[in-house]
Amino acid sequence: MTGVVPASPPTPLNPSRGHILLVDDEDAIRRVVGTLLQRMGYQVTRAASGTDALAALQDQAYDVMICDLCMPELSGEEVYARMEREHPSMTNRVVFTSGDLEADGARALLARAGGPAVQKPYDIETLLTAISTVQASTPQRQST
Repeated sequence: MTGVVPASPPTPLNPSRGHILLVDDEDAIRRVVGTLLQRMGYQVTRAASGTDALAALQDQAYDVMICDLCMPELSGEEVYARMEREHPSMTNRVVFTSGDLEADGARALLARAGGPAVQKPYDIETLLTAISTVQASTPQRQST
């Protein structure tokens, strides 16, 4: 899994905030958003593609998955469809991100998934609100 980079904050402010799988094909987003989330006390694993995200889900449970909808190889929609079959317990833990949440395909997926979505570009507060929404609506994961 060359595109998956587990990372832990050097000194977490609150290590119980949760473990996030951050899936985005844009390296800058993975680096910046991942670092900000770590500084806020989250454990973050970064995945560069949908394929890497599905591989990461084989190895670890996550409290939240932040997933870009528009990626090469496997789109966020394709990742979600695979999750419905292979990791159904994760389907209510997803925050989708996209530069075009109004596209027909995005709207249909978001209606099916029922979770929060964040329009790119986003600010960290908006993303944190979406993360909190997911965490408040799902039981805490069991470590694997």
